Amino acid sequence: MESMFDNLLSSVDAVVYSIYFPLPTSDQISFLQEISTLILSDLNQYLNEYIWQKDPFELRIAKNESDPSYPFLHGKTRFGDCIDDEWFIVFLLRQISLKYKETVISVSDNDGEFLLIEAAKQLPSWLDPSNSENRVFIYQNELHIIPLPKTPAEIFNIPAGKLSIDKAVELIHNDNINTKANVNIQLAALEKSNEFPQKIQQNIHRARCHIPRKIAHALYLNPQLVAPAVEAFYTRDPIALKACQKMENFTPSTSITVTVKFTKTLYAQAISQQFHPPKPFKLPASNSKKFKAAELGMKLVSYNVIIRSVAKDHLKTLFVFSV
Repeated sequence: MESMFDNLLSSVDAVVYSIYFPLPTSDQISFLQEISTLILSDLNQYLNEYIWQKDPFELRIAKNESDPSYPFLHGKTRFGDCIDDEWFIVFLLRQISLKYKETVISVSDNDGEFLLIEAAKQLPSWLDPSNSENRVFIYQNELHIIPLPKTPAEIFNIPAGKLSIDKAVELIHNDNINTKANVNIQLAALEKSNEFPQKIQQNIHRARCHIPRKIAHALYLNPQLVAPAVEAFYTRDPIALKACQKMENFTPSTSITVTVKFTKTLYAQAISQQFHPPKPFKLPASNSKKFKAAELGMKLVSYNVIIRSVAKDHLKTLFVFSV
């Protein structure tokens, strides 16, 4: 059971982001609380209908860190197999930097500075993973790269070794130091984020599902619930399958056919999985027009059984499906 539990709640694929604001001398935490609320409100036009593969975009206050010496906003989002989630977050961060023009923003993933990876062919020869830490930021909607000092005089302003975040933010704000990446680097590094917000709707796939009324209602109220549903089914193990064969609370008489919203990634994961119907399910013939809706609905219902059998009491608050 522990392996299944870990599969549901953890993933190595994650994007991490930090937002550094010029802060008032007092009430810094209150300031960040207020600004994070405003940011999420500003972004709601994009977030409202977005379905995340694993975790949503989040903003938390990081404090008591040694570097930087002041509190800042921070987030971490696991994106699993959906790389578009990562690029959507880059788009969101750029929107933040457009409105809050003094913010300096960092973003990285398990591969490190993935924006540099996108622009690898355009980068200056001196820049590589060994010296890029705390040198790459989003500022005023554009990519900024803090250069190495070229002359002895520049060493007084730009350290040649590892930069602290405190120093890096100071350098980005310094108008006398050119940190803005050239046009070719900008285009290559940020190209995929430029596909948003149009790509939000392009990534949506709607499919008919034959599911119990309560599940249909839950998905109507919160379309995001389809993501953990597919995740649980996609990562199922023999223990979970055993629970599916019983399907004790499943009542076919309560099922209706509705349109469910997936992302293209989630839909591909759902339909790619071969699964023999548990005993309570009686699927139509494979050549029937009703077969696809019934089969996909069966998989979503199986999620409910899997998650209850694996997670039990300590995860009840995370899932609201009930048959």
